[in-house]
Amino acid sequence: MGAVRGRGRRSTTRNAPGCRSFPLRRFRANVYLDGEGEDAFVGSRMALGDAVLDVDMRIERCVMTTRPQAGGVERDLDVLRTINRERNGYLAVGGLVIQPGIVRVGDTFTPV
Repeated sequence: MGAVRGRGRRSTTRNAPGCRSFPLRRFRANVYLDGEGEDAFVGSRMALGDAVLDVDMRIERCVMTTRPQAGGVERDLDVLRTINRERNGYLAVGGLVIQPGIVRVGDTFTPV
């Protein structure tokens, strides 16, 4: 399982299998987890802090990941090429909040 981590400027996708290090800000996620293997959570009900989520899909990435981002993240066409080549176009998972709750840095993502 993963633990919630901060969204600092130096956070990268270095833990994503098959992907070199890209700034996380390219992906506009609500939550970032340490570790890898998030695809295995699809179809599961998971707790994150006080919240409960139904993880129901993998996230397909689009050209927006290649665009420049505020704070000095430059245009990089290799981002989407790498995701397509190494992860079949998918990077991250999505889900629905079943029970709202407080989520803090360091909370673990665990099955319910």
